Amino acid sequence: MTLLRARQLTKRFGGHAAVDRLDLSIEAGEIRCLIGPNGAGKSTALALLAGSLSPSAGAIYFDGSEISNVAAHDRAKRGISIKFQLPSVFPELSVRQNLKIALSRRYLGSELDDRIDETLDLVELSDQRGKLARVLSHGQKQWLEFGLAISLKPRLLLLDEPTAGMTPEETERTGELVLRLNRSGVTVVAVEHDMQFVRQIARTVSVLHLGTVFSEGRLNDVLANEDVKKIYFGEAPRHG
Repeated sequence: MTLLRARQLTKRFGGHAAVDRLDLSIEAGEIRCLIGPNGAGKSTALALLAGSLSPSAGAIYFDGSEISNVAAHDRAKRGISIKFQLPSVFPELSVRQNLKIALSRRYLGSELDDRIDETLDLVELSDQRGKLARVLSHGQKQWLEFGLAISLKPRLLLLDEPTAGMTPEETERTGELVLRLNRSGVTVVAVEHDMQFVRQIARTVSVLHLGTVFSEGRLNDVLANEDVKKIYFGEAPRHG
């Protein structure tokens, strides 16, 4: 079943089309990575899917319904969550308090406590629950941000460079976390530059270039494509 679909999705800033007639289909239960050089439109596309940017043209469908003009908070209620590149946790609150704020919108009492514990276990921060968020390592702050993003059990999780600034060990643990989330039923779309991380989590990748999908398929097949190599390492062919 197709969970998310973008059709001819376009975002212009002045005369520049950061996303240009993008067509993208994501199946329920999939992990898809959006890759490509800087300036390819990856993060802009993710912001359009999340609702933090409004499209200039085109349409977005989620679970069969058009959501092109649905506000970000209403998309969240429908089951779309996003984790941005930079953590936005409350630094002077504890790990547990950060999650409590996010979860108290939906849960109360013992159910709230159980959901906090479940989320802490999932992101492997149970032993950090009482620490202030500001004293966490960069990777731990990112995992807390994961916890906030998944606290209300989204159907679709959008990730914008989730391993930026992480050590190789933290990156691998983040990949394991994404795979656990996916096994629990969460569909994932991730913008990422770290190819080792992409290999760890994704079966299918979409290469963006000039704001649209240039190539799509299994990672090894896509990276073996000579035109994709040109995009990354040299002068790329332009769309007509």
